[in-house]
Amino acid sequence: MQSPVRELLTWYIRFDVFVAMMGGFETALPREWFTTAVSWSHQKSDENPNDLSWRVEVQATTLRLISVDMSLLYARSVRGEISHDAFAEEYSNLTAQLFQWKEKLDPAITDAKYLVTDFQHQQPLTEDDVVNPYNPGYLYKPPLFSTTILFLEWHSIIIMHMSRQEGYGLQHEPSDELRQLAISACEMFETVRLWPETPPGAIIAVQSCLAIACLFVPRDQKYHMWIRRRYASLEAAG
Repeated sequence: MQSPVRELLTWYIRFDVFVAMMGGFETALPREWFTTAVSWSHQKSDENPNDLSWRVEVQATTLRLISVDMSLLYARSVRGEISHDAFAEEYSNLTAQLFQWKEKLDPAITDAKYLVTDFQHQQPLTEDDVVNPYNPGYLYKPPLFSTTILFLEWHSIIIMHMSRQEGYGLQHEPSDELRQLAISACEMFETVRLWPETPPGAIIAVQSCLAIACLFVPRDQKYHMWIRRRYASLEAAG
């Protein structure tokens, strides 16, 4: 945590959690790596109370720790190491933690003065658009752009969590709530993609969020074509 490797670790942790939750197995990194990241970010935030980046980091590491506990629970379930009742209890606890995380976000990183409400680059929507990327509410300009990414991460994590509860399979239709969460995540992704001031590399950072959301959007040609075009733009971005 005290070396430049921390930046690489942050990227790896996101990948590790994503793969583990999708695959139903434990993260490659032991839980101690995640608890250490939480402790370190709290320490740095306390040392630098006016540094918003560390406040964001506290929220980010906390969310990823919840995600690790989710992957550990899913892995125990897949291996048959936990009873149905015990799984249901732990699942409910994690659900509560996820929603409490969002409800109790540090007010400093959701300061309304950094919320983007004026989309001067707005273009008329066409029949090919499945979401409205110009809705205000979750796009923050620097120094709080990272809050936007956090909201996208939360959406993808809660989507995966709810899909476990529904026993989702490709042959099943997701619930209306799960589908709406997926559409909201797609809208947030599109907002980030189209905003002229989006930092370089941000789209690549949230591509996993889009990948998860796309599993639960309506299964019709309009959405399929929209998804194909977004993946094409990601490929073009490198």
